Amino acid sequence: MCFLSDTDLDLETDPDFPDDFQSPQINSEYPMYGAAGYHPVHLGDLYDDGLYRIVHKIGAGDTSMIWLARDSLSCIWVALRMMMADQPSSVEENIVKCHSILARHGQYGGDPRFITYTRYFHIDGPNGRHLCLVLPFCGPNLHSLSNYMKSRMKPQFVQALAYQATDILRDLHARGICHGNIRPGNLVLRIRNLDHLDDQGIYRLFGQPMIDELKTESGRVPGLEAPRYVVGFLDFMSSGEDVLLNELCLIDFDHAFEISSPKTPAPLPDFLAPEVAVGKPASPASDVWALGVTTLNMRSGISLFPYHVDCPAHLITECVKYFGELPAPWEEPYYDKEGRPTSDKTKGCPREVSDEIHSLKQWICDIWDEPMQASENESTPAAPFIVRDEDRPLPKSCDWLSDDISPIINYNPQDIDQLSAIHDNTKRPYPKHYANRVWKPSAFKINGTYLPEDGGVGWFTYLPGNSDVEGNLQSLPRISTQEADMLYDLLRKIFVYEGRISAEDILGHPWFGMV
Repeated sequence: MCFLSDTDLDLETDPDFPDDFQSPQINSEYPMYGAAGYHPVHLGDLYDDGLYRIVHKIGAGDTSMIWLARDSLSCIWVALRMMMADQPSSVEENIVKCHSILARHGQYGGDPRFITYTRYFHIDGPNGRHLCLVLPFCGPNLHSLSNYMKSRMKPQFVQALAYQATDILRDLHARGICHGNIRPGNLVLRIRNLDHLDDQGIYRLFGQPMIDELKTESGRVPGLEAPRYVVGFLDFMSSGEDVLLNELCLIDFDHAFEISSPKTPAPLPDFLAPEVAVGKPASPASDVWALGVTTLNMRSGISLFPYHVDCPAHLITECVKYFGELPAPWEEPYYDKEGRPTSDKTKGCPREVSDEIHSLKQWICDIWDEPMQASENESTPAAPFIVRDEDRPLPKSCDWLSDDISPIINYNPQDIDQLSAIHDNTKRPYPKHYANRVWKPSAFKINGTYLPEDGGVGWFTYLPGNSDVEGNLQSLPRISTQEADMLYDLLRKIFVYEGRISAEDILGHPWFGMV
């Protein structure tokens, strides 16, 4: 990594605004490269016989990387979702089947809310064979917009999007499909059509790609199995103009299945319905449970369940704390050493039992919102920029990059070192054109002090009677009593073991009428 000097940098900032440079992906990405892992990708790479050219990185999922590419034939922007090579054939089968079902209903061509793919192809690389889905170029997912101190959505925006998410799920179920992995990360906003922009137009709008050397803990230089450098994610919220549409799409049909052929998927434990956690097949009701957790996540910025809920056994323990014991007819199974349900008692044991009792109503009442007073932070709203130091020569530490990338992103090699980091703008507020939809808690300053970036105690903030919360958080306004009552009334009909409300019925709930 190229370390930037603390002096001679042309920056216009608030005196107490920390302009830190970070590279959070370095240690997290590398272990996923290698046999059966990610495919190594570089800016400017061509795929599918030269049809697609890589221009930026959009993001990453549990099993894939998503890249922004230019379709040279149609002259449009597309997202290439490159799957890890270890994905079972059933994933491709699920996606293709769901695509076909939606097409039969006449929905894929006319309803942009369901995103499976426009086409797909395969990549044979050093780490194996990768499925690559060609997707429309969409905007940020709801996890990135509702992520505790990093970003929060305004209450009215949450209600509007939660209604859309419910409507999408209702229509998906009506077409005979269960999604199997409903969560904020799989709900994305659409964006305005940007096909008229060329590469440099994209970079002017969202910023140049931030890059850094890929390092290993051992110091070993990676081979062909890994990229020469890693690329930071495109920052939708830094755009100098409003590109977001208030319209949701549902993505990631990897775990989807036909309702008539139920399966037991394995999504993130946070969003797993309790019946699926104990080994029962998923159903539309399981999607509804995940929708409830997603809605609460959107409204609060965090998960209902604490960070250590990393397996079905832990999830059930937390569910019992909030919602009582499981129904006796379920005959709760034993769990293996990974916390997964097993019918073989010789390979498992009962889950951990706790006598704690938590209140969902109190949890909801403790949701905090944006302060009414204006922030004291006068820093310039987030906008992509490159730190420049015109007189400094290219340091030898950047020799790993070479000149091959400079014509791709239109940078002189003398400037490459300024690209070799991922900028942390947690203290910069969002641009004003997004102010009626989202706000950034970590950029909010009260009484001369910024709100803590990590909130001090994370999910623990919400536990009833907790007094270990930093002072500024204690002063934040809470959700209104009226909304808390309505949201609780909705969620108590979702968070039940049996007799769960349907997506169709959720749409008629008065909580949505508060928009």
